[in-house]
Amino acid sequence: MGSADFGRRLLVAADAEGYGRGDDMRHEAVQSGLVEVLQEAAAEAGLSMDRWSCQEQGDGRLCLPSPDDPELRVVDDFVWKLEAALRRHNRHLRDEVRLRLRLAMHHGVVVPGRNGYVGQAAVTVCRLLDANEARRALASAPQANLVVVFSERIFEDVVAQGHTGYRPGLFTEVTVRTKERDERAWMLVPERSAGSRTEPMTGAAAPSGSQSKGVTMDTGNLQDVADALWPVIAAGGLERVGAYGTEAAVAATGGLLDRLRRFRKEKGKTEQPYSREELYRTLQEMVRDDALPDRLLRQFAAQQIAVNLFHAPVNVTNGTIGIGN
Repeated sequence: MGSADFGRRLLVAADAEGYGRGDDMRHEAVQSGLVEVLQEAAAEAGLSMDRWSCQEQGDGRLCLPSPDDPELRVVDDFVWKLEAALRRHNRHLRDEVRLRLRLAMHHGVVVPGRNGYVGQAAVTVCRLLDANEARRALASAPQANLVVVFSERIFEDVVAQGHTGYRPGLFTEVTVRTKERDERAWMLVPERSAGSRTEPMTGAAAPSGSQSKGVTMDTGNLQDVADALWPVIAAGGLERVGAYGTEAAVAATGGLLDRLRRFRKEKGKTEQPYSREELYRTLQEMVRDDALPDRLLRQFAAQQIAVNLFHAPVNVTNGTIGIGN
């Protein structure tokens, strides 16, 4: 081990749930899916995974990101892109064959050895990845696809200091007990936390005559919000929706769509998302950036946007839209 090999690096480890329970065909599917979602997430986060140094482990990977890739982008953007990539990958799969991952990150001294990485940092990140706490967190959240474990160093230096879009209070502190020592770490289930910056709002009673069935917006049901808004965006706007919903409901929806367009423009994106999935990701980013003010959330929720306003067939005529009952 020479001085030229010495260095402090970010370490990223991933492992697939339930790999040992599958047959050979299942193992092949897990390995292929793992590589695909990791590469997809890295590309969408603007990272160069082809320049990462990775140690393959069948159902997992231990990687050293390229020094040219910003650490904050790996710690923050990569995680959310991976959660989205897993959701897309699993969309049409039965529950028992979904790809679900544990992800761990640490920062410390690591050098290449003859049969893998050498150094306590590599040992630590693998211990975090294999922690019973992470396994239990994934098992207790059957709809989640990912659980993330940050070492104390990553959390205290990066997350707690406000360098990322994470809300530190959403993490769960855990003590990972190993044969060598106890490790303090911080755990997050992104599927639960992407829209959980505030407590869900139940909203006020629906305005009389709105025929609402209780579809509201809060920071805990962003996928439902995306499903509700997408037909309106796809149809081109709110031009004739007012004829089918209350003025207050339409105004609240219009305010949300205007804020969404401004946010995307500020981020250098097209004003309109190109798909329902892209809309959902934008809403997640808006929550993480505190770009969905509580006032707007309360207004939207209080109107109890009606099911028959958004979830009915959309008819497009001469560039305007109508909602069929």
